[in-house]
Order: sequence, then structure tokens, then C-alpha cells
Amino acid sequence: MLDHLVRFLEVLDITTADFCGLSMGGTFLVKAVATADPQLPVRRMVLVSGGGFSPLNDARKILQEYDGTMEAMRLQLQQVIHAPLWADDDFVRPYWEASMEPGQWEFVSAPRLRPPFAPPRGDFGNVDDTPFEQVGVPTLLTAGAQDKLREPGYAVEIGRRIPRCDVVVYDPCGHCPNVERAEEWNAAVVQWLDSTPATT
Repeated sequence: MLDHLVRFLEVLDITTADFCGLSMGGTFLVKAVATADPQLPVRRMVLVSGGGFSPLNDARKILQEYDGTMEAMRLQLQQVIHAPLWADDDFVRPYWEASMEPGQWEFVSAPRLRPPFAPPRGDFGNVDDTPFEQVGVPTLLTAGAQDKLREPGYAVEIGRRIPRCDVVVYDPCGHCPNVERAEEWNAAVVQWLDSTPATT
């Protein structure tokens, strides 16, 4: 996935940029930056519920099981949204309809596919060995205090390890503060970008 992103930036002739990664995208992003991946031209990054230990718990197992029904989508959203927005059909329906678009399920599922000859891979329940202290770009880490997919307090702990890191934890909030607390989250990100000099 990172190779695809690198090639996309090359085609657009983008040599440096601000990056934002949500959940798995944020985890991949901070790992790449922490290991000084020269291919990714990051000058600042915003992490949304990214990085840290990812427990293989009931909530994550539910996210890996989706049968295409409206009720299954409601259950999916219940794992990532703390506020009872998922009780409202008008909130759930657009997500369910989007999931039913041709090719959408395949697109979302593709990163989990592995050929039969590849070694087994466990993405969850493993110790996070990211060298956060080596992150060399300004970072904003945003998270929800009631995130079912992370351990309590993980964002503050990671924030202490990243040299130039600001942390915003929304309470109450689940895994997606950019959705659940969208107005506050957008304002915080814009303010941070306006006030934080980029790495040159």
C-alpha cells in the first residue's frame, strides 16, 4: 500500500506533503516515518487513532465480519462510534449504501488477502515495536477516550515518545473522532497546521 502511495506522489510530482492517516493508515504512516522511510516525503503528519498496540478483541473481530446487511453495518459502526449515532437509521444508511456499491467490498477487503504460499500474518494482538522516538516530523495525534480498538491512554503514552507531538483526546469519543466529533476535530487540525511550522 505504501508503494502505491509513493508511486501516486511521483506521478503527481509531489516532493513533500502533509499526511493524515486514520487507524491502520495512521499506524502504517507513523511506522514509515519512525523508520526513516526515504520514499515517503512527509513534512508533518496527523494521526487519527493510529499507532500503538492493537488488541485482537471482540470489537475488532466484529469489524472483520460483515454480511452486507443494514444491521451488520449498524453493528460495525457501534464498534468505532461511541455516541449512539448508530441507533439512527439516517446515520447508518449512507454507510450501508456505500458498502453495497459494486467493488466496494473487494476494495476494503483486498489489503487482508494473502496468497496461499505466503507465511501467516497476525496484524493484531502483537507487541508494537515502532521506534516512536525516531519520528522526525511535527505530529498531531488525535484519539477517542472510549476507543474499543485501542488500549486506554495509549495516545498520551505515544505522544510522550514522539519528540514533537501534540495530543488531543476527545472524551467521550470512539475510534473515529473525525466523524464523531467532526467539527471540533476539523478545527483542531486546521489550528495545528496553521500554528506548526513544517519540516523542511
